[in-house]
Amino acid sequence: MKTYLYKLFLLCLVLVLPLGCEKKEVYTTEIISLQDLAKEHSSALDYFYRTSVEQGFVFDVGGIKSFTRSQNVIDEEKITQILSGYHFISNSLVSLPVVQTKSGDAISEEYADALDIFLEEIVSDESFASLESFTEFVISSIERIDDIDILKEYPEFTKLALYILIDSYDYWINQDKFAEWVTTICTPEQQYQIACALGHPELVGSTRSSGAEMRAWAEMCKSNDEATNGFLSAAIKSDSWGLAGSAVGGALFGGLGVASCLFGAGWSSIGTLMGI
Repeated sequence: MKTYLYKLFLLCLVLVLPLGCEKKEVYTTEIISLQDLAKEHSSALDYFYRTSVEQGFVFDVGGIKSFTRSQNVIDEEKITQILSGYHFISNSLVSLPVVQTKSGDAISEEYADALDIFLEEIVSDESFASLESFTEFVISSIERIDDIDILKEYPEFTKLALYILIDSYDYWINQDKFAEWVTTICTPEQQYQIACALGHPELVGSTRSSGAEMRAWAEMCKSNDEATNGFLSAAIKSDSWGLAGSAVGGALFGGLGVASCLFGAGWSSIGTLMGI
C-alpha cells in the first residue's frame, strides 16, 4: 500500500512540476519583454546623440543663435526629424489607455493624471541613492498598481512606464550620458543655462580639459536629487510621462501605438533635459 501511494505521489509530482515551470516561464517572458521594450527609450536616445554628433548638430539658447550655424541648432522640429529615423519596436500585447475623441484617438487624461501622481511618489530624493536602490524601489512599486483602479486597467502599459524610469536613471546618471551630452552637443551658453537650473553654475568654466569637465558634471549627477534642485528627477519622470503624453509621436506615426508612445518618451526626455 505504501509503495502504491509513493508511486502515486511521484506521478502527481511529475504532472504538477511542468505546469509550475510553464507558468514561471510565461511570467519571466512577460517581464523581459517589457524591460526590453523600455530599453528602446535609451537606444533611441543613443541614436539621437550619435546622429547629432555625426551631423554637427548642437543645442543652443533661444535669441543668441549665430546665423552661420542656425541650420544645425537642435529644436523641437529637429528632435522629431532625427527620432523619426529610429525604428521603434511595437508590441501588440501592451494595452494602451486610449479613448476616442472627435479628432481621433488620444491617451486618457484620467490615466495620464493618475500615472503622473504615481510617478511623483516614486521618483523622490530618497530613491536616488544608486541605480540598485532605485531599481529595487521601482520594482517594488509594481505591487501598488492594483491599488489604483485606472492604472490596473492597463497593467502592461503602467509597468512599461516604470521600467522606463529605470532605463532613464541608468542612461542619464549611471552611464554618465547626461554629462556626455552636456559637454559635447551643448554650447557654453546652453551649458551655463543648464548648470544654473541645477544650481551649480560653477560647473561651467571651472575645468580646462573636456574629460575633467565631464567628470565634474557626472559627479554632480550622482550626488543626490536635492543637490540638483529636483532637475534630474523631473527629467526622469518626464521620460515615463512622455510615454502617456505622446501627442507628437501619435501625430508622426499616424496614430497612437506602442511605437509612438516610446517616441513620445524619447522626445520628452530630450526636450526636458535640454530646456526646450
